[in-house]
Amino acid sequence: MRSPNSALFGITSDEIIEITYAEVIKFHGYCAGGAAFAFRMAQEAFKVLYRDQLPVRHDIKVQTSHHCCQAAALAYITGARSDFGAFRSRGDLVLIPEEEKKTVFTDKPRGRTVILKMHLNPHDTIEPLFKRAMKDPEFAPQVHKALNEKINEYLMAPAENLFAIDTTELHG
Repeated sequence: MRSPNSALFGITSDEIIEITYAEVIKFHGYCAGGAAFAFRMAQEAFKVLYRDQLPVRHDIKVQTSHHCCQAAALAYITGARSDFGAFRSRGDLVLIPEEEKKTVFTDKPRGRTVILKMHLNPHDTIEPLFKRAMKDPEFAPQVHKALNEKINEYLMAPAENLFAIDTTELHG
């Protein structure tokens, strides 16, 4: 990603920054499955929105029907946030009704939008496993195995297995 303000203010030596899956996990904590799904959503959306250019962090509006770990991961990746920060209008994170089952990425300066319509919600698979392991810690190794399988699926599966990509609002 590009982060011109980071370079301008000396936070980074270059405006190009890399946001890795490992960093997203550090930010979010234990829910690696949802973070992996969000990381993949962002990758696929950026391919469509920016082609061979780098996205500019904080210039992306994210609307998502996933209100848990995916929303937090997307906020971290894109810099989208609402009602806090020095430049509140630069990026927005908007929670939309869960039944919409989609995430919308908008490059605000160019007005380009891509919609990812999710075929699944990782939370539905992973949350019951976490709850069971919290009640019975001996179940944790099975959760670890299942979680790693899901992470691999979310990061490596063909995009069309995870979501439909709607580019009808892609302009500019």
